[in-house]
Amino acid sequence: PAVAGKRAVAIGVLCGGLVVVAAITFALRRHTSVATSVPAQVAAHLTQTPAPTTGGRPAPPRAVAPFDATTARKYQAAWAEYLGVPVEFTDGQEMQFILIPPGEFLMGSPPEEIDRWVKLHEAGGFASEAALRREEGPQHRVLITRPYYLGRTEVTVAQFRRFVDVSGYKTVAETDGNGGYRYDRVENKSIQNPAYSWLNPGRTPDEQEPVANLTWDDAVSFCLWLSKQSGRQPCYEYHFTLGWILRPGDGYRLPTEAEWEFAA
Repeated sequence: PAVAGKRAVAIGVLCGGLVVVAAITFALRRHTSVATSVPAQVAAHLTQTPAPTTGGRPAPPRAVAPFDATTARKYQAAWAEYLGVPVEFTDGQEMQFILIPPGEFLMGSPPEEIDRWVKLHEAGGFASEAALRREEGPQHRVLITRPYYLGRTEVTVAQFRRFVDVSGYKTVAETDGNGGYRYDRVENKSIQNPAYSWLNPGRTPDEQEPVANLTWDDAVSFCLWLSKQSGRQPCYEYHFTLGWILRPGDGYRLPTEAEWEFAA
């Protein structure tokens, strides 16, 4: 989870800032991330865009990409000191989160890269993947105005299993009659079958690998459970015509596409 955070499934980002605290990573049919909340005493800081100064101190500079790993760590340390929060923390479910500072980056892919991937996907029979690739342009500058916590790794099979064992939850792939997917190397395409799910993506998954074969609803359900286990207010509520929608809260959520891409 990310402290309130995107599709890959990091749950987190403060809700109502939805960075609420930390973003974790997941796998939605593929790999996903989740964002989660920051410690309660820190939530107040993260739900608002940091002011230009705090107690007379100027805010650190935003992390403007591109930059290397060493510079990234310096940005994290500077913002952690400025906000009075840790660079990293571990929640009650033993999920690790790292602070992502405000920043700016060029989002999307250049035309030549999009064309290359579209041709590869179409040649392999992955029409849906090709369609997604076409949506990665045009490139544009994106400003991340609030700090948030993102899960250090994608949500693992073991972490999702803990959720299922405690709650008794059944995923969409296990209940809709259509099942999940597995990649067939011989046919070079993804194959759907009622037998496939997060427990069986066509093989026995390792407990520490990212959990897969999940839908948006599955990811939201995980975030809601994680928020409840942490004693935090949920970042989602169910609307009878719109489905799951974001609401003010200090719990866990999925990161936005921009939050995920900037952090990754």
